[in-house]
Amino acid sequence: ALVYFVVGSLTIMNMLIGALCEVVTVVAREQSEHVKVETCKEKMTSLLMEMDADSDLRVSRGEFVNIMVNPDMVRTLAELQVDVEALIEYADVVFDGHEQFELPKFIEAVLQFRASNGATSKDLAHVRRVLGRELGALREVQSK
Repeated sequence: ALVYFVVGSLTIMNMLIGALCEVVTVVAREQSEHVKVETCKEKMTSLLMEMDADSDLRVSRGEFVNIMVNPDMVRTLAELQVDVEALIEYADVVFDGHEQFELPKFIEAVLQFRASNGATSKDLAHVRRVLGRELGALREVQSK
């Protein structure tokens, strides 16, 4: 009976140690990712401020084109695993009726294109709204 008690206690202790190690690994990975994102955000903000043609701390569509051809910015976005091609391709969806973005909002919009981000219901609703608007404009043109 004593042997079963000792073996059972050791088994439970090993399970708890395994769970604790898993928690530490996940927290370390999350913290590392957070630090990486914050560092890249600071670098992006610095680059955007340098490239801000009219010094209004906003990103316009014209400035967006200049930003996307800057090698330093593309390298920074690649470090964050941002899908640059998709970002450029869907620029109309990103700007979605806005002519300009404040820097923090622009950075937030860019980070939505990270490979590690999955589509959310908010993203689907946004796409639905944009498609509905485009379809309405197409119907309007067709009826003329």
